[in-house]
Parts: sequence; structure tokens; C-alpha cells
Amino acid sequence: MTGLTDAMLAGLPEAVSKLLTDAPIDEKKLLELRLTWDDLPPGNARVAETLRVFVLTWDPLEVETSRPSAFAADNPELPEVVLYIPLWSLASLAVGRTVASVLGDLAGRLIISTWMNHMTGELGSSDLLESTDTGDEKDGPFGAPAKITAVDGRWEPIGLGAITDIVKDAYGPVDLDRSPVKLGRVAVKRPDCPACAGEQFGFPAGLGEAQEWMCAPHRKEAVTVQRKRLGRAQVSNPDGWAAIVDASSRLSQSHLPDGVMSQLTEIEALLNDGSDRDLLASRVRLLAETANGFHGRVYDFAEALGDSDLPDWLMCLVPNLGHAGLAAEAVLVADALTGVDPSRGAYFAGDAGFALADAVMTGVETRTSSPLRMGRDASLQSTNTRGLYPAGEGPGYAGGILSAAVDGIRVAEAVALALTGEEVHAVSA
Repeated sequence: MTGLTDAMLAGLPEAVSKLLTDAPIDEKKLLELRLTWDDLPPGNARVAETLRVFVLTWDPLEVETSRPSAFAADNPELPEVVLYIPLWSLASLAVGRTVASVLGDLAGRLIISTWMNHMTGELGSSDLLESTDTGDEKDGPFGAPAKITAVDGRWEPIGLGAITDIVKDAYGPVDLDRSPVKLGRVAVKRPDCPACAGEQFGFPAGLGEAQEWMCAPHRKEAVTVQRKRLGRAQVSNPDGWAAIVDASSRLSQSHLPDGVMSQLTEIEALLNDGSDRDLLASRVRLLAETANGFHGRVYDFAEALGDSDLPDWLMCLVPNLGHAGLAAEAVLVADALTGVDPSRGAYFAGDAGFALADAVMTGVETRTSSPLRMGRDASLQSTNTRGLYPAGEGPGYAGGILSAAVDGIRVAEAVALALTGEEVHAVSA
């Protein structure tokens, strides 16, 4: 689900609307859109001619916290100015608006700030979406809506170019020369060598893929070009280059939908800090909801979290939530993880039991007994939530202080038996 409604898609061509609603959210893809305006001022018009706009299904820097809603890059050497917006951000920003107005506003701001930077000589400047305040104009900064069309009419794989631009937005420029490569002449041409035929190659993907078909001299030259360009990029911005390498290594791996990775990475720190219990509970519920989308796919889920198996912090999360007083969230996570990896169901159920025993559960006192009864089985556990033991007046198992106390003793005995692995026989529901 993309979260886009018919109201949000109003004003878009039918082909563009269909591409957005049918987005391949489980794949790392991008969709290029063309935005045009009539009668722009000359300076803005020149920048608009180089504008490229992409909608993404994946954020290459998803592992980082506090990600912006959109990213931009000015690449004067190409020349191009590029806007990237994740699909989930587009849906969020379009609430109460339309996709067309959001794209027009962001692209218009980008064009104006890029033109201003070019006027002052600040080519390739970052923070392009933050440096211009265009107010709340209904039709965007140019006073007229943009015409929006799809460039190729299909979603394409995210590649190094997009990754480099998005890293540039976060870390500053990385000196990665992506200009086409044309290799030199050789003494003896080989008929099936593309370099001998005078072809140019995109960098780095095109050059790397073509090496298999090159003659030996051209293959050697291609490797030299690769080493020099990549080496220069690493030296120019080590942190930025490390981010590019990390994101590129995850291109073929599973990923979490809707950019939630940046929020889930906060869970461990929130547990250790302990100061924002409500935010921790919110992030944990999001984790459980996300895990439900990976039913029976433990290795895909682990891979999306950046590991070969469920990471240690996640394996310890259920009892840690109990210790933090979040019993309901602990049970929720245990159930979700059991769905992801049914073979560990007993492990997660045991953790849920410990979490419930460790948590301090409170309820509002009433002056009447409950007219309804929560279901529980012979083990006194909830019939639909294993590890949860309804007890006393609230769930309908007592009618006063004395009967509530007796029922509490029964439940305590049942919990003790469950924790020791013994089967409950003598306890009635």
C-alpha cells in the first residue's frame, strides 16, 4: 500500500497516478517524472531545463535517524539539478493537499535556490531545499501549477547515481567522476571489443559490465580508470564514500517498507535511555507492524535489518520491554516475531511470560464487576494472546475482593507452572 488516495492524486495524468499507486514498494526502484512550467523568468527557466525529479521506494541512507522528507543535488558538471522524494514522504506531505502541489512546491523551491546559488557562484551547494522560503502560495513558488508527466513510464532500479546524490545531500560532495568513459586506441583492434569500436561507457556500471567483452589492453585500461576514480572519491570525503559503499552493498538485499528503518534504529537507544517511554512504545508497535509483513521470512527480515539473522537487540527485546513496564508491547512483539520465525515460537512465548512477570501492570479500579469476560483456557492464559493471564474482576473472573484474591492466587500458580515448563492440570478457568 502506498498510502496515496484519489484526492491526493487529483490533477495528475492517469498514467502517472497508476504508476504511483502500483509502485513496487518491496523493490529498490525509482520513477522519473518531468515537471514543466510556462513563462518562467529566464534564470529559473534555464535551471528548470536541467531539472530531474525522482520518486523512490527506498532511502539509501535508511539506517540513519532523522531523515528529511526529500533530498536534492546540484550537479553542474552534467549539468542537472535533481529532486528525490521517497514515496512515503510524498504521501505524508500530500495529506490535505495533492501530490501535484507537493511536487510543484518542492521542485520550484529547488529551482529558485539553485538559480540563486549559481548567481552567487555557489555551484553544487547543499541544503537546496532549506535555503529558500516560498511561503504558502497555492500554486507553488511560480504561481502556476506544474505540468507533470512520466519520463519513461516505468519504475527503474536505483543505481549509483541516485545513491551518490542522496549521500551528497547528507554528507557533502564526494568527488566521484561519473562522466562517460572513452578508452584510448590500441595497436591491434579486436572486432568484438566494444572499446575498439569506439563506444563510450557509463561510469561505473557501464564500464564494469563491458569489461567482459573487451580486449586485454582495453580491459587493463578500464580497471585503471576505475581505480583512479574510486580512489579519488574515497580520499575526497571518507564518510560520504563509506555511506555510498554501504548503500550500494544493500542494493540486492531486502529492505523495510516506508522508510521505517530510521525509526526502528532508535529502539535500542530508547531502551537504554529510559526517558521517553511513550516514544519507545510507539517505535515498538511500529516494529511489530513491520514484522507482520515478513511472515515466515526470517532471513529476509534479518537482512532488511542489516544482519544475517535476527540481531541480538531484537532477540532480547521482549524481556527488556517487560523490564521497562511495557508488557502489552512485549506480547505484541513476541507474537510478531513468532510469525516471522515460527521455529522460535516457544522461545518468544517464554520471553513474553518473563516480560509479563517482570512488568508492573496497573488498571483503573471500578466499583462494579465486569459484565463481560475475557476468554482464557485451562492454563489461565488468554485464548488469543499467549502469555497474557486475565485475572480478577476486570476481565470478569471475580465479583469482589475475596474472590479476586483467590483468582489471583490461581493465576500466580499458573504463571509459575508455565515458567517451569510444567503443564497446568488442577487449575480451573
